[in-house]
Amino acid sequence: MRPSRFWSAVVLFLCFAATLIAQNPSVSTPHALSVLHSSFQALTGNATVNDATLTGSAEWIAGSDDETGTVVLKTTSSANRLDLSLSAGTRSEIRSSTDNGPVGSWIGPDGVSHPVANHNLMTDAGWFPAFTLANLISSSNTILLTSGRRPGTEPPSYMSARPSRSRTSLVKLRL
Repeated sequence: MRPSRFWSAVVLFLCFAATLIAQNPSVSTPHALSVLHSSFQALTGNATVNDATLTGSAEWIAGSDDETGTVVLKTTSSANRLDLSLSAGTRSEIRSSTDNGPVGSWIGPDGVSHPVANHNLMTDAGWFPAFTLANLISSSNTILLTSGRRPGTEPPSYMSARPSRSRTSLVKLRL
């Protein structure tokens, strides 16, 4: 390789690396934080919401299985539990957020606990928007970003990223 080609390749690599670094910011944008704070305030007003419990009827369809019964959903800002009481037995899903990322398990009618696959845990454990927003705003290891907006295009998207040593999860929010 001639020296000029070598230096051209080095310059091209550095430009590419700088582009990648610029696309991976390490701090939240003020606009994204402001919008999430406003959204949280609009959802909760002056009320403090610590937990929620919902009950109702449920239908479970998995392949040829079609069962009906009741459901109880209990949730806090960092964990939730879904209990289905069906004709073939009880099914439960338990999820929580930890400093090392989300964890979850499911329990079938046989009573045996199984881990939930990591890709099924990428959404927030609290199924209520107020808990999701509160977790995003208060997390010290989450980066909040906005996609920006060009005139005449759709509204901006807000994204959250939680970098870790093993992976970076990215969640896109529409507000």
